[in-house]
Amino acid sequence: MSESIFVTLPTEILINIFQYLDFKSIYNLYLSCDKFRSVIVLFGIGKKCDMSQNTMASVRFLNTKFMKEISPFIQELNLFGVGDLNKTALTFAVKRMKCLKVLNVGFTKICIPDMILICKKCPAIENITINFCSAVKKAEKSVLMECQNVFSQMKFVHFIGDVLNKYSIRLATCILNKAALIKLQITATEGTLEDVFVTTPINYNGLLIFQELHLDFLNPDPRLRYESPLRQISYLSKISNLGSFEYIHIYRQQCHKNMYMVYGTPLFANFFKDYFNLSFSDVNIMITEYVPNARFKYWQKDKIKFDDKFFKTLYLELKSYLPYEIDGAIHRSEAQKYDMFYTYPLNHKTTRTCEECYEPIVKKLKNRSSQLISYKLDYDSVFIDNKKINLKLYFDNNIHEVVTISSESNYLTKLTSLSITGHVKYSADFFNVLFRCCLCLDTFDYDGSPIPYIKSIVRSVPLSKSLKNIRLREKRLDLNFIFLFLSQCSSLENVHLCDLCSLISINVKEPYAFFENCKNLYCCKIIYTKLCDDSCNKLRKILNKTKIKLCKHYISVEVETKEKNKLSPCIGIFKYVL
Repeated sequence: MSESIFVTLPTEILINIFQYLDFKSIYNLYLSCDKFRSVIVLFGIGKKCDMSQNTMASVRFLNTKFMKEISPFIQELNLFGVGDLNKTALTFAVKRMKCLKVLNVGFTKICIPDMILICKKCPAIENITINFCSAVKKAEKSVLMECQNVFSQMKFVHFIGDVLNKYSIRLATCILNKAALIKLQITATEGTLEDVFVTTPINYNGLLIFQELHLDFLNPDPRLRYESPLRQISYLSKISNLGSFEYIHIYRQQCHKNMYMVYGTPLFANFFKDYFNLSFSDVNIMITEYVPNARFKYWQKDKIKFDDKFFKTLYLELKSYLPYEIDGAIHRSEAQKYDMFYTYPLNHKTTRTCEECYEPIVKKLKNRSSQLISYKLDYDSVFIDNKKINLKLYFDNNIHEVVTISSESNYLTKLTSLSITGHVKYSADFFNVLFRCCLCLDTFDYDGSPIPYIKSIVRSVPLSKSLKNIRLREKRLDLNFIFLFLSQCSSLENVHLCDLCSLISINVKEPYAFFENCKNLYCCKIIYTKLCDDSCNKLRKILNKTKIKLCKHYISVEVETKEKNKLSPCIGIFKYVL
């Protein structure tokens, strides 16, 4: 349909069409012509404003004419991870949003005391996602009492940070004292979750009131482990009546293998057996070992209706982070129930007994007297009924065979996310075939091996027309070389690079073509595990100077001197954990 015909459509039809579009598409239509602009503004199209992890992720966008005109109609505002967001800019913006009910400012500079002024300007907010950081721990008692009044109107609260220790949980209890929450969610992100020093003495011993409680213990570094989450939950049990709740506990046991333990009340036994074929125990065992990740979910027995709709919704939620292990046996019916999969392809205990998954191919090499055995990764029979595949490949360190893939494999066209970890040899055309044949691949995560493959990877990246997120972790990264080839992949939005090598200095040119050609790029993060601060500052200035020249202020530029044990807003994209 041509643009002229589209513009002549009746307003009622345009309204129906616009309601199915995402926020960025609505903004593009707003800029396209006067008729679309008037329809969007007059009829309040764009009630859900998503400025997270896209080219609108900047405080400057809040001051655009578009935002000013649609502000009276906005009901949901997602500013998750907007790095330059500040209290002043947000307060000025929300005072125009009289209908705003949902506000997400997680992973920003906004903290709980800031909500005192923000909610005065926009008192309709009842759903908040916010950092639980040092600012609230150091707040005066009078400020905490004001926070208590602000949160009394909340129905849904999501705290992100170091909440689940005996001091912080008392602070949270004080802040939520007057709230009758439908749902309380806590994402604990600070590694070992050690007790912190609180400057304000809190002697409040009331109870938290909520219908649902969701706890996520997420650790971005699997080598570091939380102390037992059940010890942390013991703090909560003292200030809430958890005995009146149905619950499930999901643990990941080991650092590198996605092995899970599931506990809970008997209500969920059949659910996990029918949907996930997982063993289940209703015995709440106190686990003394440290675990890297865990998820706890609680539902009040007399408030929640545990019907088919509830369990179907729970299934859709859980299958996004409960991966299925491809262990050599073919279970098509089981695989169809999952979204995420992982496997150890060249493990000698499984690969040599699974001819359908790993097809051995003997290749005779010229000028060599020996033969080199390679394995073709073929999962067509496993994923024949799956439409989308999120796959993690873990290679054992002692494997010397060459890994290959075939351009004729149908499962490659279904891959949407691929993570590769471990030490292995790849065939010369492995990454070429991968990016050329994976037509739906939007996320690629590579954790390097002793053999450098970064150049082979980035040379092949331009072959992809769908790739949005890429994370590369290896030694001796040549940034100029990487930027040159990544600039030829215009679909890129999110780039994370980590150099594991010890360097004294680096010489990087302005990545002008990279920032210019990747129209949707919103994040460029570079980590040097061993590099002096002066060199990092120099690189940071080069990248910031380039984005300012191109007027791309929304691009988040991060240059760090080491891999910090902290959670990133991109954890959901690269699926670092559960």
